[in-house]
Parts: sequence; C-alpha cells; structure tokens
Amino acid sequence: MPAEIRRGCRARTVIPLLLSGLLLPVPATWPQSPAEFAHSYAVVIGIRDYRSKQFPDLPYGRTDAEAMADYLKSQGFEVSSLFDSQATKRNIMETMMQLAKRLQPDDRFAFYFSGHGTSERNGDETWGYIVPYGAADSVDYISNAEIEDLSRRMKNARHQLFLFDSCFSGQMITRSGGVSPDIPNYIDEVTKRIARQGFAAGGRDQSVLDSGPDGHSVFTSALLKGLACKADLNGDGFITFAELEAYVVPLATNSFQTPAPGVLPGHEGGEFVFRSPCGRVAPAPSPEPLPKIVVRRGDTDQLSEAKKLLQGSQFAQALPLFEASALAGDPEGMYYMGRLYNSGWGVPLDPAQAREWYEKGAAAGSGDAMFGMGHLYAHGLGVTQDYPQARQWFEKGAAAGSGDAMGALGGLYEHGLGGLTQDYQQARQWFEKGAAAGGGLAMTNLGALYQHGLGVAQDYQQARQWYEKGAAAGSGNAMDSLGRLYEHGLGVTQDYQQARQWLEKAAAAGSGDAMVGLGYYYEHGLGVTQDYQQARQWYEKGAAAGDGLSMNNLGSLYQDGLGVTQDYQQARQWYETGAAAGNGRAMDNLGRLYEHGLGVTQDYQQARQWLEKGAAAGNDDAMVGLGYFYQHGLGVTQDYQRARQWYEKGAAAGDGLSMNNLGYLYENGLGVTQDYQQARQWYEKGAAVGNGLAMSNLGVLYQNGLGVTRDYQQARQWYQKAAAAGDKDAEQRLRALPQ
Repeated sequence: MPAEIRRGCRARTVIPLLLSGLLLPVPATWPQSPAEFAHSYAVVIGIRDYRSKQFPDLPYGRTDAEAMADYLKSQGFEVSSLFDSQATKRNIMETMMQLAKRLQPDDRFAFYFSGHGTSERNGDETWGYIVPYGAADSVDYISNAEIEDLSRRMKNARHQLFLFDSCFSGQMITRSGGVSPDIPNYIDEVTKRIARQGFAAGGRDQSVLDSGPDGHSVFTSALLKGLACKADLNGDGFITFAELEAYVVPLATNSFQTPAPGVLPGHEGGEFVFRSPCGRVAPAPSPEPLPKIVVRRGDTDQLSEAKKLLQGSQFAQALPLFEASALAGDPEGMYYMGRLYNSGWGVPLDPAQAREWYEKGAAAGSGDAMFGMGHLYAHGLGVTQDYPQARQWFEKGAAAGSGDAMGALGGLYEHGLGGLTQDYQQARQWFEKGAAAGGGLAMTNLGALYQHGLGVAQDYQQARQWYEKGAAAGSGNAMDSLGRLYEHGLGVTQDYQQARQWLEKAAAAGSGDAMVGLGYYYEHGLGVTQDYQQARQWYEKGAAAGDGLSMNNLGSLYQDGLGVTQDYQQARQWYETGAAAGNGRAMDNLGRLYEHGLGVTQDYQQARQWLEKGAAAGNDDAMVGLGYFYQHGLGVTQDYQRARQWYEKGAAAGDGLSMNNLGYLYENGLGVTQDYQQARQWYEKGAAVGNGLAMSNLGVLYQNGLGVTRDYQQARQWYQKAAAAGDKDAEQRLRALPQ
C-alpha cells in the first residue's frame, strides 16, 4: 500500500492562553539537590520562514525558540541555536552528533523544536517527522526513528529531555512512566536515575496551534509559564517533569490539541528537573478550598482522611489515599478518582480516565459514580454529548440514592432534554428528593425554580433559603446565585458588598459564572473601586475555567483599550475563543469586528455569518444586527420582511433596540403598512426597557402629532428621558423644540 503523507503544520487558529507570567530572575541562593550535574547542554531549533511553499510560514516558530533558548541559558545550559535557514537537516544532525561526543555520565541534555511536523501512513504503521528548513519530502524530514537513534548516541548523558512544538509530534514519544513522588528523598532519587523523557504539543494525530495572545504558541507559552515558577506545585524550589506535565497539560489543552508527555527507549525512572526561578517557597502557598466534601458515616479511615485532604486542596496527599481505596474495591474511592480526573485536581485533566473510574464505581454500586457518568454524557466530556444516555445514568444514580443524580435528572425535566417533555412539576419533585438526600445541585436548582417562578409561585425568600442550603452543601452555583440576589436586590436589600463576598466564595469553589461576575464588578466599579486590572484577572480566571462570557469580556477590554493597550487582534482572538465555547455575545462581537473592519478586512458576509451564529445561540444583539443588515442591504439583498422578522425575534428576547426598530418600520411603512399606532406601541415598549432611541422617537411622534395629538410637553419629557439615557440626537431635538 502506498504511503500517505499528511501535510506538515502547526495550525494557525488562535486560542488565547489563560494565565500570565514572565520569566523571573534567578535568585541568589538555590535549594540544593544532592544529585548535581556537571554540564547542561541544549539544542534549540525554531523555524518561522520555510523555503518550500508546501509548508506555510509560522509567525511564532522562531519567537518561541528564542524564548526557550533564553530560559535554558538562565538555567545554566550551554545552548546551540539553529534558526530558520540554519535549521537544515544536515546542520541539526551534525550539531547533535558533535554534542554526543562531548557528553559525560554526569551531564544532561535538552532538545527543543518549534516548527512544522508531519506524519506518514505506510500500511498499518504510522511514522512521525519534524520538518527542517528546506525539506521537500520525507527524505529531508527527521523521523521518530532518527530521534531515537540520536538519543541512543547521547547515551552518556544521565538525563535527556525532548520538547516538540509541532503537529503530530506525539509520534515522537512512546509510553509514560515515572517514580512515585512519595518515595523518600524524591528529588535526589529521580536525578540519580536515567531519564529519557519527551513532551509533545499534541497527540499522534493532532494539529497544534501556532499562536496565542501573549506572543507564543499555546504549548510553548504554557511551558514558559510553568518554568517561570508556576509549575513548582509543592514550592520546594524544583520543577520536576511530572510537575511540568501536571501544569502544562490542562493549560495547553483545547479542541485542537492535548499535550502528550512520555518517554523514549532507555528510560529508567528518572525525572528531568529544573530549578524554580522563585527558589524554595516556605511554606508552600495554601490553595483556595474546594467545595465542601462530605465525610459519610461508614467511610473507612483512609477514605475519610482523603476527603478531608481534598477539602483543603491537598491533592498530592489525597490522591494516593483515594487510589488505594479505589484499588481495594471501595465504590466511593472509585467515584472520587473519577472526580479528580474530571476536574484536573492533582492529576492531568483527563475525561477518558474519569470515565474509566466512574464506570468502575458505577459497576460497584456508587450512585455518585453513576451521576458522574451522566455528567460526562450531558456535557460531552470525552464522549459524544448524548442526553438520553445522560438521563439513563442519572436515573440509575437516583435509584442508588445519589442526591446529585436526582438534581441532574430534575434538570433534564426542567429543560425538556433527553427525550423528556418539559415538566416543572416533575423537575421540582426530583429536586426535592435530591435535596432531601443532601444534593447541593438539587438545592440550587430548587432555588432557581422559586426565583424564576417555574412551576411554583415566584418567591425570592424561598429561593434564598434553598440557595443558602446549597451553599452550605458546597455548591458553587448556589453561592453565585446568592450573590446575584444581593446584586439585584431580589428578596433582600441590594448590597454589592454581600454580593461580592458570595461571588468570591463561589469563585473559590470553581464557578466560572462567579469569576466573570467579579470581573464585571471591577470593570464597572460595582461595590468596589473600578479597577480594570482586577477585572482582567478575574476574566482570565473565568476563561481558564472555560467560561465563554469571560473570554468575550476579555475581548471587550482589548477592543476598547480598558486597562490594556487597545488591540483588535487580541480582541478578535478572545472573541473567537468565546465563540468556540458557545458564547453568543462573543459571536456577535466577532460579527461587529467584520462589519466595521476593526482589526480585520471589512466583510459583511463574514459579519452576517457570525451574527447568525450568535442569534442561533440566543443573543438578542445579534438578532437586531441581522435585522439591520436586511433593512439596509449590507451583504444581503435588502429585505424589509426579513428585517422585521429578526427585529421581532430580538424584541421577543427583550431587546429594546429591536423594539425601537420595529417602531421605525411601522412609522415609515417599510415592509409593512404605515401605522403610527403600531409605531408608538413599539417605541413605548422599547422605552419601557430603557432604550434611549425609542424614547427620542416617541418624542418625535408627539412633537409632530403622528398617531397622537401634538403635544410639545410630552415631546419635551420624552426627549429629556432619552437624553438622560445617553441619546445625543435627543439633546439636539430638545433644543430645537418650540416653546
């Protein structure tokens, strides 16, 4: 069978990185390790400009390599750098061969490549390659077999580390392995042992991203942030390969790539170790607490202790206890192992591992593990989203007594998902059962029914009481909902201080909604001093938690230059990320950039497509935007009927501008019979929800006696309201109004 070559790449789609950090200066004193290295060598390769048109240029290829070279030099490495036209296959191989002759048993070696990668299928075997400068076909590439051969030639070095920031680079490494961090004198032991480790930006079949908002690729930026202290998870002054893996994998994972750590032949349980630029942190920073973990009657001492450790975010200590409990056959231990992998607590975020443990726990009778399985299917985590499957698991979990499963099942009834007819009564009954079983999710959902009057009489006091119970049970969503009651004064006195305190608790419990809420408070100075830097930091935390609105709001800060340098490219990148996370507002904002040519070429077709996506996601701004496009023929054939339909959808969603624009169509007879009464009614609806333009247009009707008796006093009042709402035209009309 002929071989199939996949075109080399590092994908150019931009996904923003969610945390910030700079390389820090090396401290004067280091924690000492009993096992030191005589010499540290590195070969760093970065290619931005490829000679062959087969491989497009990589804007960050050289930039990434230069930053990595600078870091390695700060760690005392003797670095050989090959950039762009220097990075031919011949030069790379020759540099490595010459270095192999110099290496001694107490030396270590690091290799970093930033450029294109490709793969080749030949029969039932797949080969991976990195693509040097000037390469035209596979003869000019460097294969995974050649990398392994180079590693063997460098066998004198006690430690070797290979880093690949290229597509399909997971082919370059084989299996994972390591030493338990619980052994005595861990750093001493792993530095003495032979290490042959590799870290690839993506899996064997994955294209990876070339760019990110901070000027580096997703993978390399995560590496640099981790090596600049953040990956020193236990604060001992050393960054082990395992710590780097635990830090980088969740941060650099997205819909395109999942970083792949592993080892090369000859590995004997060692770990490549960097010294943290921050030195030893004593004591290690205490992490924010997790949601409340319930210690149940009948828990083994081991499981009970593990839950207490997890409550304090002591992941490294809790993990072996949960694992031992699970391996001993305890269903709850299996559930918690799944929860750790599902949340990325102390282990790489791994839905596949989470599913494996949930399945074991469910088979052993854990209702919470059954709930975990349903959660994976409901949210499409590691599996195809499947509400009927989720429902089956929630039903099994509910039958086994899981309060969270009961709460989740009620949620399906509330929204009519999984083949169920929407039924608020059924939802409430399941929420009540779940709450009686101690499920924080069920308590929170009950509160929401009372807050919004769904199947029950609207009752803010009842809502607050259920949210308080859910918060006491550790539900971050309940804490967030309590904050919103205080924010809007629903059943309580409006109190931004109280609201902020609840949102902070919810954020500590992992609620992305609370993080974006706190960002909004700081952006607009609600209950706090206005602080765009604080706003940005909270939005970044929300974005790191996967919150699409946080990503959108970061884009808005960059678009408007609030607390940051105005940067339309950064704005677009954050909007794209928010859109990929399903946020309709981000889709609408992307459409606006294309509509007005901000940081992109003006393109009404692209704008319309993004607005349509935003409208499909329920965003009313996108709906009114589409109506405007059809009304004025922007990128589409002018069509007043289509415009009216979109305005009606926006109005049904509560959008005041849509209501105003409907009034305008009726006032001027555009696609409808001219009807001043209808126009007035729509303007009044828009004014009632605070739209200044609708208020101003009402003033015009009264000033000119259109569908109403001419009344300058009424006109003046509406112009004044419109001006107070920020409408500039209203101020001019007010000055021109006859006395």
